[in-house]
Parts: sequence; C-alpha cells; structure tokens
Amino acid sequence: MKKLAVAAILASAFAAPAMADNSINAFADYQSTSLSNAGSLSSPAMLRVGAAFGTGPVSNELSYSMSLSDASYSSTSGNIDIALSSLAYNAVGKFPIEAVAGLNLTGKIGVSYNSAKATATGLYAGNNGSSASTFGLQYGIGAEYAVNDKFAVRAGWESLGKFKAEDTASGVDATALTIGASYSF
Repeated sequence: MKKLAVAAILASAFAAPAMADNSINAFADYQSTSLSNAGSLSSPAMLRVGAAFGTGPVSNELSYSMSLSDASYSSTSGNIDIALSSLAYNAVGKFPIEAVAGLNLTGKIGVSYNSAKATATGLYAGNNGSSASTFGLQYGIGAEYAVNDKFAVRAGWESLGKFKAEDTASGVDATALTIGASYSF
C-alpha cells in the first residue's frame, strides 16, 4: 500500500502543470509481454489504447491494455488460458535530444489496476472462471519521434506490475516491449 501511495503522490505532483497545456494525444501500442515466475505459462501479446494530456516536459497518460492472446498452458491433463487487462495512470516525462529534431527520451511512473481471469479445462477445471485484481506500481523508459506536428511513433520498455488469477496466488510480474503511435489533437 505504501508503494501505491508514493506512486499516486508522484503522479499527482505532475498533474497540474501538464493539464495547463490543454492538448490531447491519443495513442495505441502493441505490447510484447514477458511474464516472470509464470512457470510454463506462455507470454501474451497485449494492445494498449489511451490518451495523454499535455505536451510540455511532463504529461499525464491514462490507458487501458487488453490481451490480444492469452497467457496459456496446455498438457494432456487440460488447458489453462488467462486473459489479462490493465487500467493505468502515469506521469510521463519527455527529455528532448537536441541532436535529432523531434526525438525525445521518455520516462514514466504511475499506478495500475491489473486483472486476470482464467478459463480452464480438464484437471485444471477447478480454476475455471477464477479472477483477481491488484493495484501496483508501473514504470518504464522509451523514446518518441515526432514525424510531424500531429503524428509520432514511440517504443519502450515497461514494468506493468503484478497479475494474478486468484487472490491467494502469488501472481506473476509482467514487463513489456512496446511499439506504437500517437496522434495530437
């Protein structure tokens, strides 16, 4: 809970200056996700959509991520598929690279509400329909290149926090390599 409070305070500290800019960017990212402490579960691909407010050195980003493919495990005893989703709020800092016009390094920190829901068959059917949600810290680094005044491409690495399909489970930690684009209104 302390980590969540610290992340919320840090994110809100940047909210007022970023909101003063009044610009809005919509974005979509493909996330190639890696799960640690996941045993034989496969790592899912995810799609993130969201909006960022403010184009100064610090902006606020609200996003929703969903599984394009589930984390899964198959054996002769049955199957488990776990759908992941995440709602996140981040403060994003941009640091211009003077040598390349339009190129920014980015850093982000914020909070996420991560959910997982299991679908299972065979010997694993006892886990069918189990789900849980957790709050966590989200952070990452990346780069963004403004192609023109309205359109930018972006890439990065992020820690997405912990996902678990049962409240009593220890869960898995998720990280992602991301690539995407944004459009400024």
